[in-house]
Amino acid sequence: MADRGVGVTLCCPGPIATGAEGAPRNIYGAAGRIVHNNTGAAQRIAPARAAALVIAAMAHGLDECWIARQPVLGVGYLWQYAPAAGWALLKRVGPGRARAVRDGRSGYDAKALAAEAAKSGGRG
Repeated sequence: MADRGVGVTLCCPGPIATGAEGAPRNIYGAAGRIVHNNTGAAQRIAPARAAALVIAAMAHGLDECWIARQPVLGVGYLWQYAPAAGWALLKRVGPGRARAVRDGRSGYDAKALAAEAAKSGGRG
């Protein structure tokens, strides 16, 4: 294997399971502080898996790596390579996602978010 010299790998991790998933979460909004159960733990990457992926990316000399589960990874790619489509998606499902998190539901359930966006016509 040829020496590639010293390089830098930029790692962009998505949601990582920190161990605090069961702790109540404080969210601040127009109505003040809202405390609810933390959700979305199933969508988070285990720390050991994230570390293994970062090491693999570095070992292979990658300039960049994105680490996340779907739909987070897909939205990241969409936002990177088609920003107008990313904004359109955000405007369509963003308000529903904010409501889901505020209500203590998962903000990662793509089917539920799409159904809510269709029901509201994407108007928030």
